Amino acid sequence: GYELAREVGFDNINLDLMSGLPGQTGESFAETLKRVINLKPEHISSYSLIIEKGTPFYDMYKFDAVKQHAGMETEFLPSEDEEYRMYKITQMLLKEAGYMQYEISNYSKKGYECIHNIGYWTRENYIGFGIGAASLFENVRYSNTTDIYEYIKGQYHRQEEVIERKGQMEEFMFLGLRMNCGISRDAFERTFGMPIEAVYKEQIDSLKSQDLMMAREGRIFLTDKGMDLSNYCMSMFLFD
Repeated sequence: GYELAREVGFDNINLDLMSGLPGQTGESFAETLKRVINLKPEHISSYSLIIEKGTPFYDMYKFDAVKQHAGMETEFLPSEDEEYRMYKITQMLLKEAGYMQYEISNYSKKGYECIHNIGYWTRENYIGFGIGAASLFENVRYSNTTDIYEYIKGQYHRQEEVIERKGQMEEFMFLGLRMNCGISRDAFERTFGMPIEAVYKEQIDSLKSQDLMMAREGRIFLTDKGMDLSNYCMSMFLFD
């Protein structure tokens, strides 16, 4: 499929990878990465497996998933330490191959950052169509039914969630901090009518003191250490 896309003239191709699969090791994932790099795509997304409740996959590996999150020895899934090693291998190999990491899970050749993805992380309006589709428009989230039989009958059961001001601030921070360039002080003030320190000074100072966050040229962003502990850092900006 990749070769065919090249043959017909596509000059901007992304490949998605998933790490943390059952039986996977840092070494086997590194071999997968090397094969992908040899194809020379312009963009690579590399995500760690998340096992969702209510799926057959969860039923198969739920006990291992609990052990993994508890830092215990696992039977089928890679351990938490091995997952982290895969992430660092991804960073190292892609950097050596000339890919820039511009977001926690996304890498690109210079000038090929995904505008579509960046729109999600900067909370731009978007509208989705189809079964299970999600939308964000003027701080209201919409989602269609995930039941195929209902959808075929035209029973879309669109759900609506109005995002209140605190929720907007939370999203601004934990989505924006996914990007290596972080968030803009000016953008926060334009959006919410107040400086970011009026809301989050304590959190920012705390993360800076732990070398998890930096501020430079009007932007606030996570350090490499902060990216490694991104879940902890982003949780600091939740109000409840």
